[in-house]
Amino acid sequence: MRAGDAAIEGLAFEMAVAHFRGAARYPHVDRSDAARLSLSMARALDYSGRNAEAAEAYMLCIPAEDPASGASSALRRRACELWLGAAHLEQGRALLPQVLDDVGMRLPRASRLGIVVRTLFRKMSVRPVLAPPEAKQTALIDACWMGSATFSMIDPLLGGYFQAHGLALASRQGTPAQLARLQGIEAAYRSMTGVDDPTKTDLFLRCAMENALSSGEPHAWAIAEGSIGLVAHMRGDFQDCLDRCNRALRIYREQCRGARWDINTAEL
Repeated sequence: MRAGDAAIEGLAFEMAVAHFRGAARYPHVDRSDAARLSLSMARALDYSGRNAEAAEAYMLCIPAEDPASGASSALRRRACELWLGAAHLEQGRALLPQVLDDVGMRLPRASRLGIVVRTLFRKMSVRPVLAPPEAKQTALIDACWMGSATFSMIDPLLGGYFQAHGLALASRQGTPAQLARLQGIEAAYRSMTGVDDPTKTDLFLRCAMENALSSGEPHAWAIAEGSIGLVAHMRGDFQDCLDRCNRALRIYREQCRGARWDINTAEL
């Protein structure tokens, strides 16, 4: 297992998968090591871009986790995100209600979804005042981010609901990285849906970059860069789009793990 861990640290994810599979064949692995090995295998598959395999592996890890720790809900959320990102919609949608139940969230009826999105849209704040984040609220915002990122291309109305709800929550009690991701995607949503007020959209982008840099999280930084690139594309500034998306790609590839969906999106 140490060889697999070293391979992950060196970003050699396919090698890590091979090492962990070899360790899994060893007949004398005790229960605690087996649980850690299963989780390490799931992460290696995730980091190597094998989304569907990783989702199944994460689901197999859940019985070994303490339900009260929050780890099982995080694994379920990641499995759902990976299935949806890999276009395994049946599995992802089937798991979604349980993911939302973990964080105490319910979807509005389909007939009211548009009304709820418009209501949340009006409540958004570009420059929020953040309260100290709580673990329960952080998990809820992460669930909204997962829904926003994955449903934006599958079901834009449902993705818009998760986006609006997540940004409203993050504006009150989110971490800088959570807020950066949601502000960046909010700017992208606005540029794609025909409600682009350049002044407000640019303010979302500036705030996203400020929060991303202050968070120190490469993934949030890459999201901010990619969002600027997408907005530039929608405005016809293709050189700025290319520069920003290439910058986002470098961050994803060199500093992030489990970012295959983000890499594919930036390349498109």
